[in-house]
Amino acid sequence: NKIFFDGDTVNIFYPFAFRYGNDSVNLWDSGMLGGFSGPASFQLGFFSPIYGVVYGLFDFVTGYGFLTLLYFLIALFLSYIFVLQLNISREGAMLGSMAYTFGQYNVHWAGNITVTAGIILLPAVFLAVHGIFNGRKRYLFLLSVVLALSWLSAHNQWIIMALLAGAFYAVFMICREFLSKRNLSDIFAKSSLLALSVLAGTLMGFSQLYYSWRFAQLSTRTGGLNYSLAAVDS
Repeated sequence: NKIFFDGDTVNIFYPFAFRYGNDSVNLWDSGMLGGFSGPASFQLGFFSPIYGVVYGLFDFVTGYGFLTLLYFLIALFLSYIFVLQLNISREGAMLGSMAYTFGQYNVHWAGNITVTAGIILLPAVFLAVHGIFNGRKRYLFLLSVVLALSWLSAHNQWIIMALLAGAFYAVFMICREFLSKRNLSDIFAKSSLLALSVLAGTLMGFSQLYYSWRFAQLSTRTGGLNYSLAAVDS
């Protein structure tokens, strides 16, 4: 097996994957770094049902590689479907989907599973936005599922960027819809369904969001844990 030999993967992701596969994942793990809380970190996929299945079937190195490949294949497929919806040829759709999926950013961070887990969200968001304004509501369910899985395993920064990009695309679609039909009630109904889809996905990922929020209040990055509090009873 080939491994990704970078700091985060070796020090955090591989050890957690090993524990996942050996049913030794706990709320607190003293063997990771200086002690680490699995559910508190959005980067580890503690609540992800997919990780539980994959690491139960494969050893941690193979499972990690399988998840990485799986995310890239899903991103390639979803982005291909999205470009096809724009009435672009199959050849153009393949070129566009490959440019996104195997772009410099995604390939550079391929070994970081929490970043790679997020690359499937952007095409899912665009598919849902484009679909709802073109009579294809089925993509809303896809968005809810992909967003939920992203909250449970992907880097939060990537999720915010994907949702923000989707919001701008939605504004574009709303303006185009208004200029062509000028039916405000229809636009409002479609926009509401889109917002409900995002809300549903967020609620499904609430378990991770809650623990990450609690942990963030203690992070030195937010000033929530000062030295005097950290040094109590020391």
